[in-house]
Amino acid sequence: MPKETKATQVEIYNRETKIMELLCEAKTKKYIIDYALEHWNISPQQTQNYIKKCYQNIKEESKTIRKNFLSLSLRRRETLYRKALNATDYRLALDIIKDTDKLLGHFQPEVIVNNFTQFNQLNQINAKTVEELHEKFANRLHEIGKDEQSD
Repeated sequence: MPKETKATQVEIYNRETKIMELLCEAKTKKYIIDYALEHWNISPQQTQNYIKKCYQNIKEESKTIRKNFLSLSLRRRETLYRKALNATDYRLALDIIKDTDKLLGHFQPEVIVNNFTQFNQLNQINAKTVEELHEKFANRLHEIGKDEQSD
């Protein structure tokens, strides 16, 4: 293999772009290394460096995409909400509000239901405990009353 020459910025950009495409096509690392050797005559180590750089770029892009996706999703819901209100489709408007709240994580009905169920269970336990204590107390008072009568 002839000695590698230093790549220009344009060549580096084109290589990274092609490797990014290959990664998105789910090509294996071995495939990418073989591709780079055949087309650019670069070492496996240099190809690994390009792959690593591409993964870093993907990670950074995904952070931006997530933020933009949330903003875009909210904007779309707001537009649909306004159209639903203008069409006097209040049921759809309410569904859009619910969907938006779900997207933002404002309300979690399952948690509320679970907490309410647990609260009811706890109240039932407390009610039983209070009834048992009341019964024990009444029995004790009755016993005390018997003891006083026998004295």
